[in-house]
Amino acid sequence: MRKKHIFLIGSICILLLIFGFLYGYNIADRIGKKPNDISEDTEGDTNDTSNLGEDVSIIKTDDEYVTPNTTIEYIFYYLKCGHNVKKVSKASKDMINLNEEKFISYIKQSHPHWRVTYFSYENIIIEIDKEHLCPNHYVIGVKDDKIAIYKIDDEGELVLDSVLSDTSIKRLKFVDQQRLKEGIIVDSKEDISRIIEDFIS
Repeated sequence: MRKKHIFLIGSICILLLIFGFLYGYNIADRIGKKPNDISEDTEGDTNDTSNLGEDVSIIKTDDEYVTPNTTIEYIFYYLKCGHNVKKVSKASKDMINLNEEKFISYIKQSHPHWRVTYFSYENIIIEIDKEHLCPNHYVIGVKDDKIAIYKIDDEGELVLDSVLSDTSIKRLKFVDQQRLKEGIIVDSKEDISRIIEDFIS
């Protein structure tokens, strides 16, 4: 009788140990997992950004967002001359906290033909096609029957740089006058000097 009693108590102890082990393992497994109904969207949480000076809050998130330190690279493709020009600036205040989708939408609203080709919180690349010459060129033309030098602005418009007041195009051959009226595109000031010297020599 005593042996049966000891055996019964031992069996109960073993069952309790097994049940306790399984229950503890199950609880530990649940703690290690995230519940399905908890959202990871922390858009409402912000850092203290008093050092930014512009009251801009930064979103805490694992996604890619524009920050005050994000660099924007604008790459201009000038189709008429085939040159590329890159300009770099920091993100403007109204770009900050935009994710990729919202940033592209923001760009498309004001510049439908611009292309966002790379996006990260560190760097964004925007490519832009221009149908005119780049600002690295000059144009030799005519102003009041005088030989004139024009620069090209960012929009491809000619901006008067200087006029050679002692050189009238009426003294040149008709073919040269026509070339000047159409505009002669050059790449440098050295080219300007050489071409003008050819005209007046």
